[in-house]
Amino acid sequence: MIFGDIIALIGMAISVLMFVYLGLQDSSKAISIEQVLLANRSASSTQFGASFAAASTSLATVIIFFISYSSFFGISLLWCGGTYLVGQVIFLRFMKGVNIDTSSLTTNADFVFHHMDLKRTAQIIAIMTASSFILILFLELYIGSEIISYYLTGMGTVGKAISYFSLGAIVIIYVRLGGLKVVFRTDVWQLSVMIVACIALLLFAFLYSPIPSVKSSPTSPPLFATATNSQLLVFMLWILILNFTLPFTQLSSWQRLAATKSIDEAWSGLRRSAPSFLVIWMIPVFALVILNSKGVTPGSLSDLFDVLRSSGSGYSNILYPLIFVGFASALFSTADTALVALQFSLSDSATFGNRLRAMDEVQLRRVLTFSTFLIIAALSLIYGMAVVDLGSWFIPLVYTIFSQLSVVAPQVVYSMLEASGKIQDRKFGKLSDKVNMTFMLLAWSILILATIGRVNEILPASNTQEIATYISVAVSSLGLFLAYLLAEKTEGGV
Repeated sequence: MIFGDIIALIGMAISVLMFVYLGLQDSSKAISIEQVLLANRSASSTQFGASFAAASTSLATVIIFFISYSSFFGISLLWCGGTYLVGQVIFLRFMKGVNIDTSSLTTNADFVFHHMDLKRTAQIIAIMTASSFILILFLELYIGSEIISYYLTGMGTVGKAISYFSLGAIVIIYVRLGGLKVVFRTDVWQLSVMIVACIALLLFAFLYSPIPSVKSSPTSPPLFATATNSQLLVFMLWILILNFTLPFTQLSSWQRLAATKSIDEAWSGLRRSAPSFLVIWMIPVFALVILNSKGVTPGSLSDLFDVLRSSGSGYSNILYPLIFVGFASALFSTADTALVALQFSLSDSATFGNRLRAMDEVQLRRVLTFSTFLIIAALSLIYGMAVVDLGSWFIPLVYTIFSQLSVVAPQVVYSMLEASGKIQDRKFGKLSDKVNMTFMLLAWSILILATIGRVNEILPASNTQEIATYISVAVSSLGLFLAYLLAEKTEGGV
């Protein structure tokens, strides 16, 4: 163990203690759905902006994706961050334009239920949302356990399982202390650490001098993509669709906005956080393509850490701990958001919302705590029993998580347009609901089958899930169109 390792572990311990400390600052004896899941709707622009920037950059779904594909897509990965930010701008400007009050917002499934009266459709949206956040939570804890077990290699699978459950317990503890309010507070801390890590990674990329290693190759890829033009086009179109629809379909965006004092407060926070967002989305891309150009093509975080630790330069003892702690913090910024969003997804009128609101404080506290530990324990048990090694499943799962959210975009956007009075109101009956639900399930099945087909090499790895996303969104849109035709016009439409 080198000096940099000691500093990295000390830094990680300090970061974990900071999470718990911040949780204690916002702990409250009183508990309610509004307090736990919506921070009493009192979030400031600073909190909104920091949470948006920090939680948008997931260790598992962003950093690992960049590491895996930096040599294939090159600097075209900058398209990911740019379109995601533009999508958030469109979402907030749309909300502001239709004058939607944040104090009335709940889940997107609830929104569809109230404005289109499609209960089964709303339940499918809630189920798809919950499954997405379960997968996100699983992947974040899995990658986090890989980071921690980097120093527990002698314990094998047991060490990874212990790391996995321990990280889950840490997230539970500080989220349990203050709910979404503490998530906002910790995101401010996490964002600062992540920015430092990204800058450290870029410095390392510039300073690094190639040395003979199994991690480097004399035939290094160029700064630009090695993917073909057609592969790039399909990928960039897929990213465009996802990032323009995600703000409307990703529940954490709705939860964050519903918890903020007003649309204007959220808009101010988005503008102030944009530079920080661009730093943590774009600097890693530049750093990785620079390393690629020097012959370093890490296939995993462990590979990247090996390169950072074995560079043979004194600066690595400073930069490596900063990068290690920052990447580990990225795990918490998404895991805690996924945890509260998962609970939020089951708190609407179409699922368990009415029951939860009818509970007293003692009952609610017990239910929230038990359900959270049950989720983490179940995922840990599966992890341990299966001796999980995601391998070829990892990237396809990342694709599935976000692609399935785009399936619900037509229904969510339609309900928002109807609420704003921009389209004529229609009365959707039970038949419309069943048709819409059936086509959404069909669209979801297409994505799942494409994922299984890609992993098992029945379908080609390149562009399979992107094309499946296009088909799924089209199928979901067709279901909405048929439901629209079956619905009856009502008075008062525009």
